[in-house]
Amino acid sequence: MHAVDSHPTDFSAAAGDRATGGGSHFSTASSLLRAKLKSGSTGGGKAQQQNGFNESLHSGVADSTSAADCTLSNGTAKPPPPPLSKPNRDFPKSAAAAAGKHDVGFRELTNQIRRKFVRRGFRFNLMVVGQSGLGKSTFVNTLFYANIYSDAHPKPHKRVSKTVTVQEYICRLAEEDVNLELKIVDTPGFGDFLDNTDCAAPLVKYIDKQFDEYMNIESRVNRELGTPDPRVHCCLYFLSPNGPHRLREVDVVAMRALQQKVNLVPVVAKADSFTAEELADFKRMVKAQLEEHHISTWAIPDLPEDDELCEENRDHKDLFPFAVCASLEARARHYPFGTVQVENAAHNDFTALRSVIIRCHLADLVEVTSDELYEKYRSEKLSSAAATSAADPKNSLYRTSNHNRSALSKNPMSILEEEKRQHDEKMRKMEADMAAVFQQKVQEKERKLKQKEDEMVRKHEEMTRHFEAQTAALRAAKEQHEKNVQAWTEAQRNIEEVAAAAADIANTKEKKKKLFGHR
Repeated sequence: MHAVDSHPTDFSAAAGDRATGGGSHFSTASSLLRAKLKSGSTGGGKAQQQNGFNESLHSGVADSTSAADCTLSNGTAKPPPPPLSKPNRDFPKSAAAAAGKHDVGFRELTNQIRRKFVRRGFRFNLMVVGQSGLGKSTFVNTLFYANIYSDAHPKPHKRVSKTVTVQEYICRLAEEDVNLELKIVDTPGFGDFLDNTDCAAPLVKYIDKQFDEYMNIESRVNRELGTPDPRVHCCLYFLSPNGPHRLREVDVVAMRALQQKVNLVPVVAKADSFTAEELADFKRMVKAQLEEHHISTWAIPDLPEDDELCEENRDHKDLFPFAVCASLEARARHYPFGTVQVENAAHNDFTALRSVIIRCHLADLVEVTSDELYEKYRSEKLSSAAATSAADPKNSLYRTSNHNRSALSKNPMSILEEEKRQHDEKMRKMEADMAAVFQQKVQEKERKLKQKEDEMVRKHEEMTRHFEAQTAALRAAKEQHEKNVQAWTEAQRNIEEVAAAAADIANTKEKKKKLFGHR
């Protein structure tokens, strides 16, 4: 009956009996199963009862089947076999499974999941909120034993801020084979002003922005694998140990605004400034104030399957709210009256808080953020979008029939899809209009360029004609000049010849005169 507990050879033996016709396969399978159950009946309690029940059940099947075989030998018709009962979900372990032999292997699923997540790595986003000077950055460095605030990014109390800002610090930590990408969300300037009316607004806006970003990532058609989770998983709200015996108004307003957005964990800063009695009174006051103002904080989950962890959780719940002090150097703070050890549970709750949010329930914080806080925000977001779309008379969806409008109002995703379709149509129309305008402008520009080109061609032709005319005139002037030069040269040569002839005549006469005059 229980195929899970049967060895594969049992079925082959039964199949051999069926092939040879030597006896019923029910009797063969039941006898083999009884042998296995008897060999594995050394366990006690419920397992023995279940095995005895299965043995008796299969024994009854074998007896009825043997009777059927005898009837067949007498020549009568064979009665149908008795019906099998429904399989029990609490399967008893067979002898082979109890001995660790021939296991299926699904017990390795936990190792497979662990290898997968270790290979992928983990992401944890932690927000720290509180006024300056409470040791938030020192606490973060001490908590993760790392210098998250480097020299390039000074601590918040060293930065001058006139408004509440939200700053992110991302670092990658490794512990053995586990890699953790840690994002610290710091809030410098919170609660440091005379007027702290809207101090919580930037924090809520930031958390909503991370929710919207994650919702956009989920809504994409092509989603990238391995996109980091931007949502804030935990918020450590640091309470000042100074002041009246009540929560400050800015703390009440801020925690009211954050309680529905993030896993809120109030922390009493500078626990070393209290005596044991003062710290106990302060914690009682904080609990009373939280209950009075109806402020809900993250509750440590109960895990009934782990008795040791349940006992530890009960101890941690008694310490709420956690009072801590921090020091990265030597893990202690030295005073004239003595030394406060950070990791000493008798001095403060640092180790308890670290155990709660990191060692025991970091995955629970991420899960609550994803399954409860984000889902609530997403539901409210889609519902408000549906209500806005239905109430907008300019929306074409509002002008549909009453049946369709009521149906769409019940399904926010349908409304979002319809709005997306309308938006796409509007964008396509705008794109077509822009393309037409662009084409018109291109044609106008081409026409102007054509006119300029024609004008430049006309001017070029006119200048070419003018140049050719000037060239022809210069050529004619050059030819005339060459003619004049040639004529002048010819006349000059004639003059020189006449002068030479006259000089020769004068010389001849002078010679004759001298000759005849001497005589």
